[in-house]
Amino acid sequence: MKSITTILLLCLCTVLGVQAQEIRQHDKFWDGATLWEVNAIYGGKTVFMVGTGEIYLSLEKVAGKSGEYKLVPSSQADDPSIPGAEFGWRVQYIRKDGMNFLAVRKPNGDAMWTMVLTPDDLNNCMAQEADIEREIPSEITSNTLLNRYYLSKIPNKQELRLMRNEILARHGYRFSSPDLQEWFGELSWYKPGKDNNAIKLNIIEETNIQLIKSEEADRHPVTAKSLVGEWRWVGSDVPELILVLGAGSNAPLSNGLKVESLYRYRMEGYKNPGLEFDGENIRIRKDVGEDKYIDLYLKPDGNNLTGRCVMVGLLENDFDGEITLRRDYFEYDKK
Repeated sequence: MKSITTILLLCLCTVLGVQAQEIRQHDKFWDGATLWEVNAIYGGKTVFMVGTGEIYLSLEKVAGKSGEYKLVPSSQADDPSIPGAEFGWRVQYIRKDGMNFLAVRKPNGDAMWTMVLTPDDLNNCMAQEADIEREIPSEITSNTLLNRYYLSKIPNKQELRLMRNEILARHGYRFSSPDLQEWFGELSWYKPGKDNNAIKLNIIEETNIQLIKSEEADRHPVTAKSLVGEWRWVGSDVPELILVLGAGSNAPLSNGLKVESLYRYRMEGYKNPGLEFDGENIRIRKDVGEDKYIDLYLKPDGNNLTGRCVMVGLLENDFDGEITLRRDYFEYDKK
């Protein structure tokens, strides 16, 4: 069954037009968690985008190349705002096979981040994302463009590897790796062909394979001794806490491992029954299953909240480490 998002994306070519490969004023793009809107275009070449939670992204059009941009700094965007990306990396505006999206590409050409053109508001985008998450992954990888937030919820690298290679297997790809031969050989639908070079993938499949490879490459053993996080607004009065495993208490978000499926806290306004304050520390507990939970012990420290994070039953080894949270857009209520 196709998701609402899939149907929407296939209709975008009609609703939004497919001729021009240029980003336009007020275009909106969804990356799975943040809704970006083009706030201004300066001199016909510098694109300034504002994302949910007042985060910023700047692109510069590459002269002489249709649909080609690159990530650039600006007075508001002093970091790329895309985890793992670097200034100067290419951003391609792709309009092909009914698809309309931006692909941030690594120096090797692989897509590592996607942002889909959308006419929708934040609530609809979030509803469509939830719809995708209810689908069986193998049923959507050929007709639904994925994103890194979705892939961050796949539990481990082995599942990502199988997910990536299943796209090829459904086209009859003949594998050389014995484990993949054995795995797909036991599936009734798998019919290996004679010529892998004859396989033709659509733009969704090509991009999804590259995204999954990028997610696999960014999965590192959990050895960090601290967490870095930030509050982002997802609605007029609902901030969410995004935590990222990082290399140190001052590590930028882009150097971390996205694990938002586990470490996302939704605060209803400024007060929440899950918050406890003992006069010095704030404790947030999130139960994520039987004998599995996350405890945050936080205290004010200038413009940040500092303290400890304890995760039980979620990782191969329980985690107990320091934490620093940026409070750019959130002020808690002690009362």
